[in-house]
Amino acid sequence: ATQEKDGFFDGENISFKVFEANTGTEAKAVASYDREFPDFNGVFKTNGLSAISSLKFEAAGVNEASAIHARVYPNPAKEKLFVEFEEIPENVTLTILNLLGKTEMEQAISHTKTTIDVSGLKPGVYLIEITSNGNSEIRKLIIE
Repeated sequence: ATQEKDGFFDGENISFKVFEANTGTEAKAVASYDREFPDFNGVFKTNGLSAISSLKFEAAGVNEASAIHARVYPNPAKEKLFVEFEEIPENVTLTILNLLGKTEMEQAISHTKTTIDVSGLKPGVYLIEITSNGNSEIRKLIIE
């Protein structure tokens, strides 16, 4: 028997990568852990308990100038969600996914301020993915 458990050793840093099959690109996903859980330091521990509160994707060759800067509010939301840009990037799409990764809603955005009707979504936790020209940003969304 070895000390290895599920591909990790106790005390080993946990890391994530995302592979996009249609482009063949790989990005590093940096996790932020919820401090309400006892093992929030990103280190593997057998029978440990942690939760990821957000993921930030660091694609190779992406710089601050090409990052997506959007304001999404309110969060939690009930019926309407507002998305604002100081300057609208090209080819912006907002996708709302459930926690299993299934697309619940998708909408192209072409204005600096857009209102999205989320009244058809059941209360719960979702992910918002905002994409523009190969860049993406993912945020947590709570629907009440």
